[in-house]
Amino acid sequence: MLSHPILLCEGIKIGSLRAVEGGDLCLTGFNVPLREVERQSGGENHRDSAEWNLGKVEKAGGQVKIISKQGLDELTAEARDSPRLRKNLNLHASYDEPCQRLLNAMEPGSYIRPHRHLRDPKPECFIGVRGRMAVLLFRDNGEVDRIVRIGPEEENYGLDIPPGVWHSVVCLEKGSVFFEAKPGPFNPSHKKDMASWAPEEGSPEAGTYLEDLVGAATSTDKPKK
Repeated sequence: MLSHPILLCEGIKIGSLRAVEGGDLCLTGFNVPLREVERQSGGENHRDSAEWNLGKVEKAGGQVKIISKQGLDELTAEARDSPRLRKNLNLHASYDEPCQRLLNAMEPGSYIRPHRHLRDPKPECFIGVRGRMAVLLFRDNGEVDRIVRIGPEEENYGLDIPPGVWHSVVCLEKGSVFFEAKPGPFNPSHKKDMASWAPEEGSPEAGTYLEDLVGAATSTDKPKK
């Protein structure tokens, strides 16, 4: 693989100009197979992915990763092909990092069982990047306390959820993606506190329950003309 450094007038090296499979070259966002990103960054926590269009700016030993439309399209395609109808891409290189950052692509029909983070009490921040989603907040008895629809065309772009709050996310539009951030480090052994009053993912009751959640989230939608 050919690799040539590109220099700005300020002397900042912007990744490399690479020859990728098929002979394509890209300057603004390099066609970098995710397996190569994993190998370079030690990112064993990245999900397997198709070729991702990631631009990288190397400065002071770090990497700036550019999130492109092509990258979101590819992540959405993976979510669409996933049995769970969702896919995430970790932007952090390790669970040990103090800030865990990831992109979540969701498709309609994806069910996230209501849960909270009380065993490992940390807040979460969700910001809608593309499409439309709804974050549902629940009381301890399972009643819906509040519904916040998020997305670039919604009144609310996102929300910050404190530890211990029951919540779930439903997708209201194809191709939806949200950004998630939470404090690290992340310990996989600290599992989420799943709500006993909500059906398990994959259970026969999950589909009907998800329909009820989506119905509640869209109950104020105006009919399309």
